[in-house]
Amino acid sequence: MSMRGDVRGGGLRATEREVVAMHAVVYSKRDDVQCVIHTHSPAVTAFAVVRKPLPCVSEGLARWGFRQETPVVPYGPRGSKLAVDGIARTLDVHAGIPAVLLANHGVLVFGGSSEEAVRRCIALEEAAEVALLAAAIGGAVALLPAQAMAAADAREV
Repeated sequence: MSMRGDVRGGGLRATEREVVAMHAVVYSKRDDVQCVIHTHSPAVTAFAVVRKPLPCVSEGLARWGFRQETPVVPYGPRGSKLAVDGIARTLDVHAGIPAVLLANHGVLVFGGSSEEAVRRCIALEEAAEVALLAAAIGGAVALLPAQAMAAADAREV
């Protein structure tokens, strides 16, 4: 498989082929990305199905590069041109973000390495769980952009 999504050898089942373009568009838009992970983790997907961006509610999330809320890509059927174009537009509007929520579907998380992408998946799911729990007692308070930046910078030292 090339970074553009072209199959170079073997074959793909239809269910696999559907998501290739969703990954490939991230690689085409972001030179810094070496790994894209697509999941349906429950807490993050809860935000996706209500089409609500996930704010940066925890220091752990900020330390993994989430310096703003994680936006929601408008709904498009899995792997469709509508979905892929929505991902591309969202990446254009929100430069440098490490993930996008896919409306009524799941999440795409990306990083400069597979380890970074996996750690970001974990941090995003934990933050979504905390935000959902906090909603029961008044709601989470998102970090201010300067606070998120300071937390991220502390990790990079």
